Amino acid sequence: MIDELNYQDEALKAAELKVIGCFAADESYGDSSGENAVNKAVKIIPNGSYFSNPWRGKIWDQILEMVDEDTPLSLSALAIKVGQMSEKLPSGIWSEIMDATDNSHEAADHIDYYAKTVADKHVHRATHRKLHSLTQGVADGTVNLDQLEEGIHSLKELKQHHADQSKTIGTVLNELLDQQMENHKNPGIKGAQTGFEKLDKTIGGLQRQAFIVVGARPSAGKTALACNLMSGLAKNNHRSLFISLEMTSVQVSTRLIAEASQTSYQVASYEERPNAVEHSKITNAMKNLKQWDLEIYDPPTLTIAQTCSKIREAGRKGIEVVVIDYIGLIRPDSQEQRQSRYLLITECSAKLKAAARSANVAVVCLCQLRRESEKSERPKMSDLRESGQLEQDADAVILIHRPEREQSIAQEDGDLLVCKNRNGPTGAIDVIFNRKTMTFSEGII
Repeated sequence: MIDELNYQDEALKAAELKVIGCFAADESYGDSSGENAVNKAVKIIPNGSYFSNPWRGKIWDQILEMVDEDTPLSLSALAIKVGQMSEKLPSGIWSEIMDATDNSHEAADHIDYYAKTVADKHVHRATHRKLHSLTQGVADGTVNLDQLEEGIHSLKELKQHHADQSKTIGTVLNELLDQQMENHKNPGIKGAQTGFEKLDKTIGGLQRQAFIVVGARPSAGKTALACNLMSGLAKNNHRSLFISLEMTSVQVSTRLIAEASQTSYQVASYEERPNAVEHSKITNAMKNLKQWDLEIYDPPTLTIAQTCSKIREAGRKGIEVVVIDYIGLIRPDSQEQRQSRYLLITECSAKLKAAARSANVAVVCLCQLRRESEKSERPKMSDLRESGQLEQDADAVILIHRPEREQSIAQEDGDLLVCKNRNGPTGAIDVIFNRKTMTFSEGII
């Protein structure tokens, strides 16, 4: 058993040195020149963390920097680069590198094989470390089932990412042609339709795998707009899930009934006695809502791992859109996240976007804007609270702008500001806010 492990270690060491040594292949050797070989290898081994020996990993990072800086790929140039490192390279490592360059042409010829060997072993090590950490966490009671699922899912994504091969432009164009032909046969909006026609036209509906951020100041109508979107999705026969961290499922349902019956929340909840007409409207609305393909989930608290787990569960059930109200109420998973709101929201943003892609659902996440946004004429994307990562990760950012917000005004003019749209135009969409029914509607189309 020990001999077998030693053999495996030596085989991995040989593969890592082949990858490093490929850079020195003579340019006159044709397609297997050093630069071509490195460019092939970097698609499989993007950085030095893939190497079992950290010093070999640092050498690989130096070689990649040389390519980026257009530095000549030679042993002498690498020696100068290594000499500029803050850490002194062990003499034994440099001897290995010199020996590796002796067979650089052979390494360049078979670089795909050697690089894949190194990457496979990296995945195995990462899997072992993660499983050990999760097992220890379960034993200590510091890891719950949702965090365990999140950890296993991250391993599956690592394996899938490693298995996915880059595509030639010809392959991608063939896929594009198939998509163009399908769109030509069935033109129109491809994402889930919200009932806001101008908004749907602008962003193409709520498209699967998209991460969409809706921002507003408190009491500006984030939850109201979310309920309006859910109503529109249900009426257009789209399956959706509403994760409500701010309101109970009964309160959310009451808002939906108030919108459908065109009454106030107080009347829909019977806090105020409805008249005969209102009673009839509420009864009909409740009958219609029972037919909607809508789920409401209202846990008292929810961590990042639990939220992503719920999104993946929704994807398995065939749900198209998940709405989260709102990101500021998602709880941290780790001590580091508890100590830093910036880190918490940053990791929330990245993981929600990844969950949307892996679950093949659209994720709409509500977010508060900074208080400073009220001092400007209109809110802007940089007003998203707590982390700039949201505006980077989002495929679309929609901000609610209600300049009046006066209790005495029954219907207010406002805008839905599409500040970011990764695959389409941006701009303002005129809306009217009905204070009584807590509903947004678009102006004349």
